Amino acid sequence: MTADSSTDQERRISFYYDELDKEVELTRNLSAGARVVKWRAHCGPGVATFTYTGKTGFAIPSADTGRVVDGSPTVLCQAGQRCTMATNDEGKNYFTPAVDDDNLRAISCHIKTASPADIAFGTTNGLNDKEILPIMRYRNLGPDCTLSVKLTPILRVYAVKGYHGQDVITPDLDSNVVLSVDLTSLPQFTQWGVSFDKDSDRVIITRQTD
Repeated sequence: MTADSSTDQERRISFYYDELDKEVELTRNLSAGARVVKWRAHCGPGVATFTYTGKTGFAIPSADTGRVVDGSPTVLCQAGQRCTMATNDEGKNYFTPAVDDDNLRAISCHIKTASPADIAFGTTNGLNDKEILPIMRYRNLGPDCTLSVKLTPILRVYAVKGYHGQDVITPDLDSNVVLSVDLTSLPQFTQWGVSFDKDSDRVIITRQTD
């Protein structure tokens, strides 16, 4: 996948809220179990914009927290490319640069570490290609195995209560999915309205005319 094709996959979604009579918290992610980004929609008019870059990659989670933190080793790796995760002489794991593989349709990483290792897969944030926002985490992958990922970018928006910025959205989360949409089915720019239905006591998101 070339840089140009990643640009073609970029989607920018703006959520406008001017019909709320109480404060709500919304989170958005690309997959259950993913790191999410939260924004708080206040009663007054406002807008929150989410950008899906279409650029994917792998990262090595912190051994202490299990999270992908600043400085974590990362590598960009797109569909049709493969990289390797290995261990250096100091016992630290690292990635080799991704290379094209005409036989691949997935995003692939070969594990050649000295011992079983965790690896995270995600997308960039659009500002820094070295920062991977994890979607999935794979635990204890044994040496000499290959991880292959096929991503269908489904954006899910949740309305939650008491959400903490480091929490993980899981399937059993006590919340309703307010919006679920395949990003590849959308044009590059879309606008959505966020409102609150008093009768059902639910947040509603509807697509606005482009």
